[in-house]
Formats: sequence, C-alpha cells, structure tokens
Amino acid sequence: MESIVIVALPDSQDEVNKVSSEKLAHLTLLYLDKNSVDDLEELVLFVKHAASTFWPFFLSVDRRDELGADNADVLFFEKTYGQLKRVEEFRHNLLLNDTLRKAYDAAEQYPEWLPHLTLGYPETPANAVDGIDRIYNVHFDRIAVFTGEYEGPEFRLTDGELMEA
Repeated sequence: MESIVIVALPDSQDEVNKVSSEKLAHLTLLYLDKNSVDDLEELVLFVKHAASTFWPFFLSVDRRDELGADNADVLFFEKTYGQLKRVEEFRHNLLLNDTLRKAYDAAEQYPEWLPHLTLGYPETPANAVDGIDRIYNVHFDRIAVFTGEYEGPEFRLTDGELMEA
C-alpha cells in the first residue's frame, strides 16, 4: 500500500538527529492510505493551514524501549509531562477533515496511537554519539507531509506565523 505520512520533525539542532539512524528523525502523527486521497493538493493545504495554528513544542522522553515485530529502538514520550496533550489535540483536529479521516480509516492502524520516535532497527541501529548518554526531551519545529520516501512539503512552526520550511 502506498502511504502518506504526516509527521512532526525535530529542530535541526536537536541531539536526536545525531542518534537516530533514520533518514529523517520524526514523530508520526498520522499514517494515511494514499490511494484513498482524491486531491493531494487539498490535503497538503489543509495540513499547512492546521500547522499555521500550531507552534513549536517539546516532548519529554519517558523511556527508550523496543516496539513492534521489527524490534524498533524507539523513544516513548511522557504522557503527563511536556506538551503531548497539545500534540494529541492537533492530531485530533487533523482527523476532523473528511479527506484525512477517510485516508486514515483506510490504512491499517495500531489499536491506539503510541507517540514515539524511532532511533533505529536491529539491522540499522541507532548511532552511538560521544557525550549523548540519554535524550531527555525532543524539540519539534516543523510539520511535514511525506508523500514519498521521507519527502514532501514541510511547514515550519513559529509563534503565531507559518513559514515554509
């Protein structure tokens, strides 16, 4: 299945970018079935608008653990500290859009959204970086719509003003 993934991207200076072996470290907000989207441009414009109402945020790391059948090495985010509640509201508001909801419902989903950031997999482990023993929080400053392999429009989050990334 071809997919569209709406993600939050860490600030380019955030330490997590050095540790993650992923092409782009990210927090998946929504995983969508691309074949269920009739108008990709409309979807991107909606996400751009939604991002204009959101601002940069920090998430506190709860723990580092494994996730899924692939044994992904991930950071799980704290549910009671940081700004996860705002992120959950943003995600909920995205799903109020009929196009996004249809594409979301058409894609296979985990039973519940587990906010996490993948650092690596057994075959592509996280990077060991001198001086970084633990990551305590991650600062996110962009929303992206991945329409290809880690590619697609990015929208920088600012305090009250949206800028193209």
